[in-house]
Amino acid sequence: RTLAVQDFERFNALDYDRPRVDSKSGMTPPKLSKIMLNLTQSRGIVLDPFCGSGTILLMAGELDFQKIIGSDISEKAIADSQENLKWYEERFNEKINNYIFKSDVKNLIQEGIEKDSVDCIVSEGYLGQPLKGDESIDFIKKQAEELEHLYFNSFIVFQEILKQNSSIVMSFPIFIIDRKYIYLDIIKKIESIGFKRLDLLGKKYLNERSNLVYKRSGQRVLR
Repeated sequence: RTLAVQDFERFNALDYDRPRVDSKSGMTPPKLSKIMLNLTQSRGIVLDPFCGSGTILLMAGELDFQKIIGSDISEKAIADSQENLKWYEERFNEKINNYIFKSDVKNLIQEGIEKDSVDCIVSEGYLGQPLKGDESIDFIKKQAEELEHLYFNSFIVFQEILKQNSSIVMSFPIFIIDRKYIYLDIIKKIESIGFKRLDLLGKKYLNERSNLVYKRSGQRVLR
């Protein structure tokens, strides 16, 4: 018996027909975005604090989240997200309850996000400066350290705006240089302020590097 049928034409439209994309700021595929949103097991208020061109916001609309909030430090990203959401509403004749605004992730509360108001956070975080392939290992390590600082400060803010027993699903970058993987040293720091990492792979696989990794051929930065 048939239990489900993939609407590939709609996925294709969400990926290729939307008016705004930005390959430099990361391009999370719609299917991966949907997986990340489903992992929250929520349909309440969702926030993407690094929203880029809004793929996760679009897919949250597809899944009928109660309210969709997106923010980004880039004015271009905000304009892209707003135009893509407007396109979605016109293309599929569906309204999305959304609030999109420009903000540094550290200033979300000052910009109007209330404490204890968000049900879940889903995001492809900032991946750092676009890489050309000729960067030194010192450059990559410095970039990794800067991102660790950004993410740790972000989770301090997330702790204030999330409701009790809420969830965060976020991808962190893994850099490849000279066939070596450079991970962010961030998970234990996040756990130190009260967050608990959920085991999605089974206890026998749980260790420092037991990550769900997403990659495409030729990428210099994995998720």
